[in-house]
Amino acid sequence: MLTTLLLAAATIVTEPIPRGKIHLQGFDCDENAIYWGFGQEVVKTDWDGHILAEGVSRFEPDQGFEKQVLKGHIGDLCVVSGKVYATSWYLHCVGTPSKRKYVRQGMVQVFDAETMKFLWMHPVPYAIDGITPLGGKLLIRPNWEDSCAPFPDGDKHSQAIVTVWDMDVTKEERRFLCSTDPSPINGGFQTITAWKGMLWGGAYEDKKFYDRYPNRNRTFLMTADGKCVAASPLSTACGFAVVPPSRAGGRDLFLVGSSTTEKLGTNGVVRTVGRAQFRMW
Repeated sequence: MLTTLLLAAATIVTEPIPRGKIHLQGFDCDENAIYWGFGQEVVKTDWDGHILAEGVSRFEPDQGFEKQVLKGHIGDLCVVSGKVYATSWYLHCVGTPSKRKYVRQGMVQVFDAETMKFLWMHPVPYAIDGITPLGGKLLIRPNWEDSCAPFPDGDKHSQAIVTVWDMDVTKEERRFLCSTDPSPINGGFQTITAWKGMLWGGAYEDKKFYDRYPNRNRTFLMTADGKCVAASPLSTACGFAVVPPSRAGGRDLFLVGSSTTEKLGTNGVVRTVGRAQFRMW
């Protein structure tokens, strides 16, 4: 018999995450748990926010002359077939001691969804942010600043590129352009989420940009090939996930993320929203 686990709380707050030194980067959920990306680690909680398991980000050391990772963090994540796929990147030094250049290396790290133990990782040739499964593939959003993701119209505020990978993250099969017109965004998507064969994108929160354009849309619903069909000013840059049917009670419900920082660490926060709260055009 199928057990229905209805969503009880409109807002869910995690216990403090000690290693969560920066704000929530992304999250995903299934009917049993919520999975959070906090910079240096991934965390699994129950639907009341109690920590069930934790996994620490791993970065292979730079093989150049310094052999040292300088900076990096976990970004968005998604849960697929018992595994948590997390985007990440680190900054490493190449060149010679007299002529240094710092390059961002992207990495998809994979953890066991039950224990959050690290399983494997695979590099990608650019820094990455959003990630979601769609049609048996992984859709990965390159960071907009990387040279691998040029904007054909030369305007960083209007376009975003999404790449399509195999599930082993060994081959980029293709890429497509997401258009957010007629509501340009600043710096592309930080989070992407598949839903009913379509794609949600949560734009970066650039304070100066959105102070200048306070009513500018921040969240976009697109077809699987990137055509924008609806948009909303609701911010989903810190994470966006679809509430499982067993907890949604037949409704279309979503979780929108944020975080707070305290002395003991960072708390992840998600609140429940329905389609009507997006005020779609």
